Amino acid sequence: MKDGVEQSQSSADQAQMTRLPKQNGLNFLADALRDQLDTRTHLEIGYDVAMFALHKGDCEHCSRTYRYTLLHAGFGDFSYAYCDSCGMLATFNYSNSFLVTMPPASATHQVIDPEWEQFIDPCECGGHFRSGASPRCVFCNSTLSAEHAATHIERNTINARGWHWQGNWTDLYCMAMEDPKDPGNLRQLDDPFLARRARTGKPHKGIWSQVLSFSR
Repeated sequence: MKDGVEQSQSSADQAQMTRLPKQNGLNFLADALRDQLDTRTHLEIGYDVAMFALHKGDCEHCSRTYRYTLLHAGFGDFSYAYCDSCGMLATFNYSNSFLVTMPPASATHQVIDPEWEQFIDPCECGGHFRSGASPRCVFCNSTLSAEHAATHIERNTINARGWHWQGNWTDLYCMAMEDPKDPGNLRQLDDPFLARRARTGKPHKGIWSQVLSFSR
């Protein structure tokens, strides 16, 4: 019994954990992720087995390794888009009051409709969040292939009981990339509406950009 306690304590010491209140969207693939996490960055979110981390993927263009996490638009209750210039992820939560002024979505919990694009604040890089944009490598800025990404995404969720990657950048799952210039933080914004910037004067850093941060 003593050895088991010591082993559990040692495992806990290997990862820096942050306990957060239970939130929507933070428990997808819990069983699959439990044994597949990169222990450098972990998040404990109030579910017994829901542990999250940044996973490793490889760029098919420059072969460098990047780190990412998948977000489930259904559990998180949002739609999303990627920047057409740098690949940053923007999520648009359906609880946000700004949505009442938007055109009705043709389908929820996936990539945005093109009709939304004119209401969205430009990305900080100067690009625009588009319905047809894709994630980009954070090193060479090349567009990433959803088909190529399937290899490491499914490997990282190998215990997901028959789960398979959707094979595109438009359906239920979206990818948030770690910022290599700010390790532990994601390249993601929440609700970057033009109307919101007019009110607050600045974009809102995504929740995952905050909770996946770790001390350096």
